[in-house]
Amino acid sequence: MADIEARVDLLHDKGLLLADADGVMMTTRGAIALERQVLDLAQAGQGKGTVLVDRHAEAAVQQQARELGLRRLSPRQEAAAALILKSNDRIVGVQGVAGAGKSTMLQPVTRIAEAQGRNVVALAVGAQIARQLGNDLGVPSNSVTGFLYRHQALLIDDGLPDLKARSIHELSGALIIVDEASTLSSRQAADLIRIAHVAGAARLAMVGDTRQYGAVEAGKPFADLQKAGLAAAELTDNVRAKSEIMQSLAPVLDAGDMAGAFRILEPVTHEVPRGDAAAHAVALWAQRPRDEREATLILTSGRALRAEANREAQALLKSLGEVGQHGQRLTVLDRVNLSREEARTMTPYREGLVVQIRTDMPRQGLTRGMIGTITSVTPTQVELRRGNSSWTLRPDRLARNLKEDALGLFERREIALHERDRIRFTANNPKHGVLNAQTATVEAISAERVVLKLAEDRRLELPLNDPVLKRIDLGYAINTYAAQGVTTTHGIVVMDSREKMLSSSRTLSVALTRIADQPTLVLDSAERLERAVGRHDAGKTSALDIYRAMTAPKAEPKIEQKELQKELTRERSFDREIGARDRDWDFGL
Repeated sequence: MADIEARVDLLHDKGLLLADADGVMMTTRGAIALERQVLDLAQAGQGKGTVLVDRHAEAAVQQQARELGLRRLSPRQEAAAALILKSNDRIVGVQGVAGAGKSTMLQPVTRIAEAQGRNVVALAVGAQIARQLGNDLGVPSNSVTGFLYRHQALLIDDGLPDLKARSIHELSGALIIVDEASTLSSRQAADLIRIAHVAGAARLAMVGDTRQYGAVEAGKPFADLQKAGLAAAELTDNVRAKSEIMQSLAPVLDAGDMAGAFRILEPVTHEVPRGDAAAHAVALWAQRPRDEREATLILTSGRALRAEANREAQALLKSLGEVGQHGQRLTVLDRVNLSREEARTMTPYREGLVVQIRTDMPRQGLTRGMIGTITSVTPTQVELRRGNSSWTLRPDRLARNLKEDALGLFERREIALHERDRIRFTANNPKHGVLNAQTATVEAISAERVVLKLAEDRRLELPLNDPVLKRIDLGYAINTYAAQGVTTTHGIVVMDSREKMLSSSRTLSVALTRIADQPTLVLDSAERLERAVGRHDAGKTSALDIYRAMTAPKAEPKIEQKELQKELTRERSFDREIGARDRDWDFGL
């Protein structure tokens, strides 16, 4: 730790790391430049979009909604739809609270664009959310990662001409809609906007809620763009809320009044001894009539509670005879969370874990798609084996600055599957057309095969050794991050005040706003949990936030005058440099 702190101090003294006034948060020049690039790219699109409906856009939207059999759009839905149609900016935003009817508002917009012969593309960071939006709108959909991969030739100066031509043909004059835009990282936002510019898209509409979860990777571009003046409409009314309690909760959650939310939830709150929350939630769920149970989602604050709730649900249903009595055991792979920098160290690797190579590494003789089990770990390398083949991985030689993970690390875990069990896929599998977070029901299972029933009565018959069955889990409960973008009629929210980082106002808000009708809250201590969510927002900090804090005038300087002068000189020098060389930075640094 002393070595790390000394290195941090050295980089800070050299101006390579930039800190806020208290020295608590740090960032790099490259991160600031990337976030500024997002803002500059969006600003460059002002006046460069295509006006889809010149006059009377509001009337056109309402007329199209009637033809689609929708209810009359609310004034704010109408205004948001009209902004997308009549703006001459290429990039626009729709900031809408959870349950505000964003996809409903987009349906008439989509039909109007299609009537003009324009392609409409539905995107989201999560592939399942993208598919749901595509189904709602009746248009092609893709994950943001998949979209960027397909059109990467537009991001490369010497990209293949045929691929560039294909992308321009698909996207020229198109309407591109990004759902759950709060989960976009800075790099993804920059690449999306650049593609929209190069291809000549009519509109890139970012739709989301800054109060929901942010990106896993660095940045919060959707919030920063709005702060910088992006043309954006606001949807403030939760039309998802059907019951009196949810209608009372919606404005309280929107205002961030967690104390008020706990008061409203008091009649439906179950306080149970520590360690019993998951079992109690499952018991409440199982007591409901089957049709009501099917419309009830168990939402947990994190993965540990989710796994516990899934085990409890399966055991209880088995005791009630609602799932098959004889299960078939499968070995599944659970992802080990690690950052790209951690993957370059020896720390996470141990015997028995499974490594999946996700990018070609010619210098190490490794190719994308290779999977092996760790058989031994030395101070510098990892030995892997699959069948009769073996190879060596040198973590310290993994490339820096990759946009995607170089590898995935997994641990094996056994689950038992029974007839009528509900499962959830934990990874995309294009071969079988399944997506991460998609659910299915086990229709039949034997020692050789399993038949899964998916949505719309689609069936998937697989041998038990099929790789897709390595990436599944029980699906009775989901954690709140996976639930973002999901709607459920009833919901049972399970939280534990001991999970400090997961007990946040954002976690509670995301979970509750998934629910349309009847919520139930199961916890170990209402008092401790209310205190925890009041302290912890789980919001993101951007590099620009740190830079603003670093350069803001200090009313009461806490450092000596000499040090203050040095800091001010460094700030002015950085201001001049970042302004003059904004586009010269290596954004991967």
